Amino acid sequence: MDVQSLLAEAGAMPYGEARNIVTERALREAEARQEHALVVRCRFELTRSYQFGGEPAKSFAVFSRNLADHDADPGRFSVRSSRRLLWQFKWIINGMRTFPEIPLARIRGALDDMERRYQAAGFGPHAVYTQRCYTAEHLGDRAAAEEWFHRWTTTPRDDMSDCAACEISGKVSYLAWSGRDEEAIALAGPVLDGHFRCASQPQSVLRNLMIPYVRSGRTHEAAAAHRRSYQITQGQLGEFDDFGAHLRFCAMTGNENRGLEILQRELPLLGRAPSPSSAYYFTRGAAVLLARLEEIGHGALGVRRERGETSVADLRAETETRARELAAAFDTRNDGAEHARRLDEALAARPYADRLPLTLQVRDVPPAVLESSAEELSVADDHPQAAEVFERASAGYLRAGDLAGAARTIRRAAMSTYIFYGQDEAEMIVEAYEQAAEVIRSTGVKDELAQILYDQGRALNWLDLREPAEAAARESLELYTALDAEWGVIESRDLLESILEPD
Repeated sequence: MDVQSLLAEAGAMPYGEARNIVTERALREAEARQEHALVVRCRFELTRSYQFGGEPAKSFAVFSRNLADHDADPGRFSVRSSRRLLWQFKWIINGMRTFPEIPLARIRGALDDMERRYQAAGFGPHAVYTQRCYTAEHLGDRAAAEEWFHRWTTTPRDDMSDCAACEISGKVSYLAWSGRDEEAIALAGPVLDGHFRCASQPQSVLRNLMIPYVRSGRTHEAAAAHRRSYQITQGQLGEFDDFGAHLRFCAMTGNENRGLEILQRELPLLGRAPSPSSAYYFTRGAAVLLARLEEIGHGALGVRRERGETSVADLRAETETRARELAAAFDTRNDGAEHARRLDEALAARPYADRLPLTLQVRDVPPAVLESSAEELSVADDHPQAAEVFERASAGYLRAGDLAGAARTIRRAAMSTYIFYGQDEAEMIVEAYEQAAEVIRSTGVKDELAQILYDQGRALNWLDLREPAEAAARESLELYTALDAEWGVIESRDLLESILEPD
């Protein structure tokens, strides 16, 4: 297979070990052909793959080879490649902080080198100030962090600045660390409403907002942020940094059982942690959760792990020891005590609430809020939970006399059931659509009835239930015709034809 085909194959894969392996193969093929431009491109792709695929340590050498080639003969790099090199410089700085064996002087030297290179290429200091703020925060130097944050926020963005979504996430994280919860929540708006998105967002913003939401009394938003963020990231090695925050959130909100479920699911990844920093955050969160379980009398409870079951108490001692070792490694490198202090602070913290419900209760929440939460669950592909919350929203709208709202949300509940369950659960899908159609008929909202009948016909056709599918499609076509809804007429007519004349 040629290099271009290998890169295309890798690009179609999710980030992770398999993608890394295919991209490594592409680089070997390019090097064998001694095609410099192709080698450089493969190194860029491999640097990216390692960074987002859970193996950032491997990216350092690959990036360094490109950097050395550029410095030896800049003329061999296109303008685009030179800019890409500078863009990836930020990833390397981020990564260097997460490995305590890399000396602090080397990190500071790399920051100075980054600033020099950006200035020489005609870029402003915005991205440099961002990295200097992150470094000061990592060191626990609050005065320096605040100074760099001020410069970061008052300096114009340029082409080397992080994407708008990730920049907001970084600022939200800093503000939460500074205890400025209201500012953090307000700043996150453009990401939460979908105006800015990227591969890392909104999950990182939501993770950063969980505790600010709790501390500011926004309990429904805190629960939704936890659910949605974890649904997006669960099981992904490249997102391992996030899991410790979710464990701490569960421990601090009376959701120890939920935290234990997450711990048991993600614990196998600890042996493959992308960096010592991610291992530190995970073991710190695990130690906090397990200490809380011990405190409420569950120290003898069994915990599943790859090499056999252990107890909550034993795993707490193990994870706390590991977290302290990692904290000591970072504090030795940083010539401080910030990581040990953060660990002690986390272990001593008292819960914010006896129990913060993670499952919304319809009596306590307006139907519009329930509908919004269900939308978030749907976006996060948690369709069973989305269907449940859509049904609760529908019941709330019915009680309030909002028939259109009731019809809309019960239709969405049926659609979530359809999306999640396969042909093995045909009976469940059929029942969901029949119940939804019945509720919508009772509301008299004809456009929603036409839509649910169309959706129902499509699902029944997929399940090879042709006669009821045809009946639903015909009724949908009649309703859309009566409503003079051109789009609906076209769609339902096409559906009916596909049912009557299958491929």
